[in-house]
Amino acid sequence: MRQVFRCIGTAAAIAVLATTAAVAQSVAVRLPSDAAQRLDALSLQPVRDLDYGSFRWLELAPADHARLAASGVAYELEADALQVRVGAFAFDPLADGEPALAPGLEAAASGPGFRLVQL
Repeated sequence: MRQVFRCIGTAAAIAVLATTAAVAQSVAVRLPSDAAQRLDALSLQPVRDLDYGSFRWLELAPADHARLAASGVAYELEADALQVRVGAFAFDPLADGEPALAPGLEAAASGPGFRLVQL
C-alpha cells in the first residue's frame, strides 16, 4: 500500500513540475478580434484561448508563438500576463509559488478572512 502512495505522489510531483515548466516557457499574446479570425489557418494549439469579444488572449508554446510571429497577424506580447498582482505584490504562482510576506501580514489559515483564488 505504501508503494501505491509513493507512486501516486511521484506521478503527482512529475505532473506539477511538467506543468510548471510548460507555463514558464509559454508566451501570452493579445490579438484584436479582427486579427483573431486569421488564426484558424495557422493551426495553433494554445495552452489557453480566451475570447473577450473585442480581443482574444492566447497562451502559446514557443513554437506556436514563432508561427504566429512569422504569419504577420497583428498581436501584442503580454509579458506579465501570468502574474497575479495584489497591492504591492506581483508574482507568478505557478513559477514563483506563494510570495514571502513580512511578519504580521500573514493571516491565520482558519477563521474568516479574504482568500485569493486564481482562475
